[in-house]
Amino acid sequence: MNTINTHFRLSFQLQDEAFQLSQAGNCNLYIAISSKAMRLAVADVERNKFVALEDYELITVFTPLQIAEQLRLIADQSPILQEQRWLNIRISISNQFFTLVPETLFDPAHQEDYLRLHSNLDPQQHVILYNRTFGLEAVNIFAIDGVLYRMLQSFFQERTVQFIHQTSALIKSLLHQTDRKVGRTMHLFVERNYV
Repeated sequence: MNTINTHFRLSFQLQDEAFQLSQAGNCNLYIAISSKAMRLAVADVERNKFVALEDYELITVFTPLQIAEQLRLIADQSPILQEQRWLNIRISISNQFFTLVPETLFDPAHQEDYLRLHSNLDPQQHVILYNRTFGLEAVNIFAIDGVLYRMLQSFFQERTVQFIHQTSALIKSLLHQTDRKVGRTMHLFVERNYV
C-alpha cells in the first residue's frame, strides 16, 4: 500500500467576503512555490484587488517528489486549486536554478548551457524555461524539477499556465515601482529564514 503523509500546514488564509469561486473567470490565479512554502493569491482584474490569499508551509519536505506529493494533497483540499475557470494562471518558482542573460546574447538553443555555468543541472530531471524581463533587456533562464512541473501542469490540464522565476517577478516589480534615479538604491527581499 502506497501512503503519503501530510507534511504541510495552512498557516494563513484570507478571503474577501464578496468573493465567490463562481467569479473565477474574472480573476487571475497566482501561485508561488518554493521548497518551504506554497502561496496562492486570487486577483479580481475588474476591481484590481486581491480577493483571496492562502499560505501553506511545507514541513519536513526534502525532495522535489515530496514537494509534488504535498502539493497534490493541498490541491485535493483547496477549492481554489480545484477551480479551472481562471482568467490567467501564473506560477512563480523560487529556487537556485536561474541566470540572467542579456537579451542581445540570448539564444534559446543554448538555455541549458547558460544554466550549467553555475548549477548542477540534470537535463533528464529538470525542465528548462525562460522569461523575457522587459525593461531590463534581459532573459531569465530557469529550471524546475520535472516531477514538480508535471504535477503543477496536472492541476490545470485545460488551461495554459505561465511559469516565471521569482527573480523575474521581483525585478519587474522593482522596475514598475521605482523611477530610474541617478542616485544609488538598494532593495532587499526578505522571506522567512531567507534574505
